[in-house]
Amino acid sequence: MLSRARPASTAPRRWLILLLSALMAAAALTAVAPATTAQAAELPGTIIDGGYIISDAEFYRSGSMTEAQIQTFLNSKVPTCASGATCLKTYRGDIEAQSKDSYCAGATAEKGVTAARMIYRASIACQINPKVIIVMLQKEQGLVTSTKPSAWNFEHAMGQNCPDTADGCSAASAGFWKQVYLGARQMQIYTKYPTSFSYRAGQYNTIKWDPSSSCGSSKVYIKNQATANLYNYTPYRPNVAALAAGWGLGDACSTYGNRNFYNYYVAWFAPDASTSTGAPAQISACTKPAAADVATRTQTAKVNVDALNARTAPTTLCGSGIRSLSRGTAVDVEGVYGAWSQIAVGSATLWVVSDYLTVDSTSGDGAPAVTGCAQPAKVTSASGTAVVTVSSLNARTAPSTDCSTGVRSITKGQKYTRTGTYGEWWRLSVGGTAMWAHSDYLALETPSTPSTPSAPPAEAAGVRSAGVGDLNGDKTSDVLAVRKDGRLLLYPGDGRGKWRASSTPVPGWGTATLVPLGDFTGDGRPDIAARRSDGSLWLYRGAGSGTFASPVRIGTGWGSFTALIGGIDFDGDGHTDLIARNRAGYLTLYRGDGKGGWVSERRPVIGSGWRSFSALFAATDFDGDGRPDLIARKTDGTLWLYRMSGTGSWLGARKIGTGWGSFTSVFSPGDFNGDGHSDVLARKRNGELWLYRGNGSGGWSGWSAVGWGWNGMVQIH
Repeated sequence: MLSRARPASTAPRRWLILLLSALMAAAALTAVAPATTAQAAELPGTIIDGGYIISDAEFYRSGSMTEAQIQTFLNSKVPTCASGATCLKTYRGDIEAQSKDSYCAGATAEKGVTAARMIYRASIACQINPKVIIVMLQKEQGLVTSTKPSAWNFEHAMGQNCPDTADGCSAASAGFWKQVYLGARQMQIYTKYPTSFSYRAGQYNTIKWDPSSSCGSSKVYIKNQATANLYNYTPYRPNVAALAAGWGLGDACSTYGNRNFYNYYVAWFAPDASTSTGAPAQISACTKPAAADVATRTQTAKVNVDALNARTAPTTLCGSGIRSLSRGTAVDVEGVYGAWSQIAVGSATLWVVSDYLTVDSTSGDGAPAVTGCAQPAKVTSASGTAVVTVSSLNARTAPSTDCSTGVRSITKGQKYTRTGTYGEWWRLSVGGTAMWAHSDYLALETPSTPSTPSAPPAEAAGVRSAGVGDLNGDKTSDVLAVRKDGRLLLYPGDGRGKWRASSTPVPGWGTATLVPLGDFTGDGRPDIAARRSDGSLWLYRGAGSGTFASPVRIGTGWGSFTALIGGIDFDGDGHTDLIARNRAGYLTLYRGDGKGGWVSERRPVIGSGWRSFSALFAATDFDGDGRPDLIARKTDGTLWLYRMSGTGSWLGARKIGTGWGSFTSVFSPGDFNGDGHSDVLARKRNGELWLYRGNGSGGWSGWSAVGWGWNGMVQIH
């Protein structure tokens, strides 16, 4: 197990060196782009909530750079080494043989190889992205940009088994090759045994701001394994002051390891991920911490210096709204955040450095700021009746297993009104009191069927597939997305509600509208279409391997339609068709011939009154009756299931959800989590992608976040 006394940024022997290297590197952060750059969805736009730093797909993408590309990148970071010095780009050493184990494939010995060679071989053997290794080398020792690194820097390259003591690294881990290989291997150890380490994905974790216990800690919902790996390696969260500082220093409770990981990774490999005009992780200087990160206090105190600046945010970088408090001024302390106290001054809430206050020892609680029962800053409003699914479940006063104040036991079959959500926790009304319970042990009661509007007329129906289908031939549902820069990306599902590494199946997609077609050509593989700005429609025949054949034009005059829905065998002839909605709200059926073209007979109008829907998409058998369905979202945010007979008529419609208007994209990928039921994916305005799991009977079995950073996409299917 890795021994990490503290991150590089708080080590007394490396602290100033790394800060200076970061500041110098910031002036030359333009990357020499490798062949495959990280996509924006694989890095979040900000790390202020602490729960998501890098996606799993990006973290484990071991083939992202070749050995030659790694060498070219290292060359670009240091054009010229200092006189007589060995830089990372010119370093050579021996690869000692490593045995194959359950974490890495092992390595054969080699003499006199470059650092690029070592990084490449370790990344392939341990299935870790070489970019991750490169960034770790930089954040730990500044090796990538240093013009004169020391032998000590190379020996401690990744900080693997290298506590900040005079003894240095353990003999088994010292040396550049061992550091790189064993550091990458450690990431796989975290991955294969996630419950054996302190920080775990999919739950709230207590994470310190700094090694000093006096700085307190916060509750962080770690959203994925890669982020958990980084916290297990460097177990501190950057605070508001560290983030506001960009590349620089924050305050006495600031740490920089995970901040700098994000800064370097985005600057070098994913420049589109962050919208910050400074360092990628940088936030506004007067950003206030989330309420959940502030430990509640009820204390009185007096200023113990001649003049004390009270600020609107807990960082000296915040210069707006400053008030000066004189010695002896009495204040009410309402909260603590690291080295800062939140105080009430008249009607204003301000921040001061805690060291400059003398707290009345008879008031409140002076314990370190641990926020186990703090309430989250933002709760998503929710409704419905929650049913307990386990024999006994703890309901807590805050969404954290570390909150033990006022715990109540609720039992299987009991029902409670759900009023909100925070991550995977649901807020329930228990005896009139707001309590929190984890959604893994709850289910929503299926609502009674409301009165339904009359269904549009139809000829016949038969959904052949939902979403874009299985594009790479691995028998799992995939997702296609178009970025703001016009790149089309394939995100393969793993069949269990997670993702595999992304790829670019069609270069130069541009602004064309993406239309999933199902198997339009009759070869057993799903196809897609592109509607271009001139109204022409182009068929991309799927190869079944995650790529497509060159496009073929299959129509003109399609520019007037406001929605195109493919993947439906509407007339029951065994071939997939396309439904088009015009501006007046009429649906027209375009019958496919099963060969990539159209049946030239009449094209009937199959519905009217569809203008009020802001999203229309095909779903496989969503209600479990053996027949295909269509899901539609109205402009009032309600979600409706339109059931098809499969033989030329509708079987009615019913409401299956409310509050869906806040999502910027809604679609069905088919069965995304491998339980045999059709699901729905929905993107929130903040870029989070949520999986709503269908229960196979027209309702929901639960939901969870499956992605972050998706607000960089203009189309998702």
